[in-house]
Amino acid sequence: MRWLILLSMLVSYPAHARQICATHEDMDKALRVEHSEAVILRGINWDGSLIRVWRDAESSNFSITQTYVNGTSCMIINGKNLDTIIWFLEPKQEEPEL
Repeated sequence: MRWLILLSMLVSYPAHARQICATHEDMDKALRVEHSEAVILRGINWDGSLIRVWRDAESSNFSITQTYVNGTSCMIINGKNLDTIIWFLEPKQEEPEL
């Protein structure tokens, strides 16, 4: 859940560069075939759009895309050297009854 909040914050951050948008199928093909990236995380944004994090296993390049309900996909951000960090939340402890 926390990673979804983080991704939502990234998506809502104003972009300083022009976004690259295409049809869902064309964006998928470009990232899968031309950039050898695969989806490693996905979730639904508050507006109903699909947020996906893509990663190239060999080079650690990554992309974050947002696909709207009309079928348009936009690249929100891309970069290099994505590290996978595994973390777990502490289990919620119940308060003892008095």
